[in-house]
Amino acid sequence: MERERGALDEADRQVATLLERVSKGDRDAYDALYRRLYSRVHAFVLRRLRDPSLAEETVVEVFFELWRNAGKFRG
Repeated sequence: MERERGALDEADRQVATLLERVSKGDRDAYDALYRRLYSRVHAFVLRRLRDPSLAEETVVEVFFELWRNAGKFRG
């Protein structure tokens, strides 16, 4: 179990690093973060909204807001 927990911690660190880079305007980091998180965010939103079109629109908005407000990220 410790091995799995360590893997999750590493994944969290990687996401935090990407967020830090995005906060500095790094478009490549944003693209990497999008690829890494899109399916999880989409699945979460779809479970809540139960409407694929609305879920897709919502996820696009989430990532747009992430980029737009990235400079406010404080770690």
